[in-house]
Amino acid sequence: MGFYAGLLVAALSSSDEKESVRFHQLNALFAIVNIGYSAFLGFHSAQMGVFCILCISIYLGNLILLGAGMVGLRRIGVPLTDGIAELPTSRDFLTIAVAFLVVVLVGGYAWKNQGKGGEDLAQADADPASLAAYYALPSGKVELDGTEPVLGDPRAPFMLVEFADFGCPHCAEASPILRKLLKDHPEVQLRFKAYPLTGDCNPLLTPNGPERCRAAAAAECARQQGRFAEMSETLFENQGYFEDKDLRFMADQQHLDLAKYDACMADPATATAVVADTKAGNDAGVQGTPTLYLKGLFGDRFVEIKGGPDQIVKLVTAVQKGAHLPEPQPAPKTQEE
Repeated sequence: MGFYAGLLVAALSSSDEKESVRFHQLNALFAIVNIGYSAFLGFHSAQMGVFCILCISIYLGNLILLGAGMVGLRRIGVPLTDGIAELPTSRDFLTIAVAFLVVVLVGGYAWKNQGKGGEDLAQADADPASLAAYYALPSGKVELDGTEPVLGDPRAPFMLVEFADFGCPHCAEASPILRKLLKDHPEVQLRFKAYPLTGDCNPLLTPNGPERCRAAAAAECARQQGRFAEMSETLFENQGYFEDKDLRFMADQQHLDLAKYDACMADPATATAVVADTKAGNDAGVQGTPTLYLKGLFGDRFVEIKGGPDQIVKLVTAVQKGAHLPEPQPAPKTQEE
């Protein structure tokens, strides 16, 4: 984005013939570099089995930029490398460089600071009653069977239980945020239970294809080899690629023993474990994904979290500071993914 912004500014500011020559040279030369890097990225995307429309659009855009630069130079009658040593000191080069640095610095700062401020927000809620909107009584009973994969310290006093579907876009968005929460707050652990939104493995829903069930099974097989965290992250990043060959490729990329993986995927007990997770979700009252339950605010009782990770941090911080939270109340739910 920084390069394209600089190129746009340079294009609008190039006025005389010399500047026009330098602009077309820079356009074409940068496009050649970008095409080389696009080929590198395209090769690895193909190896991963990922089809990225945005990436392909950028690849095509670089080809168009190269063509435009070469056509401009041909019209002016100047070779691509003519006076190339002067390019680093040209106004267009400096314009592109400055725009690039500004966008990278601003973007880097925004990325570095995303998700921060949770503890400050928690301190701002001086009245514990204001926190009551962030949790509610579960409509059912939250129970664990001990097979759940654990992210974070299993001895952490605050336990999050997440019911999620590997094919759910909201779950994919929440996954890196929750992982960052666990990293920043070691007093919180997370236990995962699969809740595919299809009747092929979820008794309360209508069947609409087994792909999400297979993804949950693949995660279970990765758990058995101690690689759940890595496999689950890969599954969320590759939604829509849940055919058997795709899942096996992901398992190979995560260095699973493929013989054990194949045996696990063929074992009826694996499918049974996925169904058991969905039944546990139904018993708890899950109506959408992701659904989060938190234990530790009220002793061993679970509450359903009605907000996002920032709200979890507020609640945990408040309890650690000795706040007495209002008793959880029932809350209406709606079916959504």
